[in-house]
Amino acid sequence: MNPSVRHGDMSYRSLSHSSSPTQMPSLFTQRVIELISRIPKGKVTTYGSIARLAGNSGGARQVSRILHSSSKKFHLPWHRVVNKEGKISLPKGRGYEEQRALLIHEGVKFNKRHIDLDRYLWTPEQGENVIFPLSPDYDDMDFK
Repeated sequence: MNPSVRHGDMSYRSLSHSSSPTQMPSLFTQRVIELISRIPKGKVTTYGSIARLAGNSGGARQVSRILHSSSKKFHLPWHRVVNKEGKISLPKGRGYEEQRALLIHEGVKFNKRHIDLDRYLWTPEQGENVIFPLSPDYDDMDFK
């Protein structure tokens, strides 16, 4: 695969050549970044869904850490990731208001503090071109 082919809002070149070879993001981190970059405007997904699709069903907290450390660097739509209850996890005064405002601007509606995940949840559709760079087991992944 050509490392400069663009997918979503990032390029594989920016991901794979962003730091020195000894600081190359893990395969899980690369998958998380790729998945988050594909969440469309007006949709959300959960930390757990991203972790599961990236290959670590128990990695929701890792997804949170990756978002915290990589959102600016890779221009990720961090605001489109919420908890499994459809709530913003950030505390008020520490990002909650900004995330809520960004989601409302994209057309996501709240029922008090909850987002209706039946209406706004994004998951890659079966057959969607989700490609994980450097993944030896891509063909074995289940996107259901």
